[in-house]
Amino acid sequence: MDIKKIAKSRPAERGLPFSRWSRAKLADFLVAEGVVEDISHEGLRELLRAKNVSFQAMKTWKRCARHLHTLRKTHRESLSSDDNRTIKALLRRASTS
Repeated sequence: MDIKKIAKSRPAERGLPFSRWSRAKLADFLVAEGVVEDISHEGLRELLRAKNVSFQAMKTWKRCARHLHTLRKTHRESLSSDDNRTIKALLRRASTS
């Protein structure tokens, strides 16, 4: 198996329960499938970088907070005061995490 091809594929295509590869998950998968005997996350990063494959770290809480902010801004008139308090509390929690 080609490491670059695996890295550019979606984990779900390989029957895995997540939507994106992290370096740790990809390294574990490569070892489990016997593609490599052993590889560190840093070694995998260097190998993929040499093949022009890069990973961008994502933090889902930022995406969720931005979504809530957009929801609040878009539907401000239709939200009750209880809804506004709930959204503000969620945004505060997300920004302090």
